[in-house]
Amino acid sequence: MCNYENSAIATVGESEVVNIWRYKDNQITKSRTYRGHTAVVNSVDFCIGKDFICSGSDDGKCLVFKVGNEEPIKKLVFSEHEGTPDLQVKGCKFAKFSTILYTVHSNPGGATFIVQWLVDNDFQAISNHKIHDAPINSISMTREGLTLILSTVDGWIKCINTRAMKIEA
Repeated sequence: MCNYENSAIATVGESEVVNIWRYKDNQITKSRTYRGHTAVVNSVDFCIGKDFICSGSDDGKCLVFKVGNEEPIKKLVFSEHEGTPDLQVKGCKFAKFSTILYTVHSNPGGATFIVQWLVDNDFQAISNHKIHDAPINSISMTREGLTLILSTVDGWIKCINTRAMKIEA
């Protein structure tokens, strides 16, 4: 998975790290590595207005980093029920205007949930919604930030209106 913003490229994959690369004058150079996960990292996104980077992992955490600080400033987790293990974070996306962070959580063979977090100093969970009865394998957001698109392991495409948190298609 990779994400590009203002000459910065973030990459994740089969490791437990997020790598940041700079693209300038047709050259790509590694500029920083963010650590903190204990399992495969599935997703990464930039929060343009507030200089945050988030990453989601199979370790059940969405880590939020301040750009330039290699230690996470927040660890966001979600469990389906009190006392159950944290669900894997399969995706994380900041809203277009940097006020909301969406995280998508699944467990192998289980349901998928979307959690909305308020982007501020505390990153408080605003709401969570069960979206599907199977895990997802990818997440995207429309340019205007009004629709999250999820593809599921059982072949469905889910389009979620981010204002109402309702499935549209």
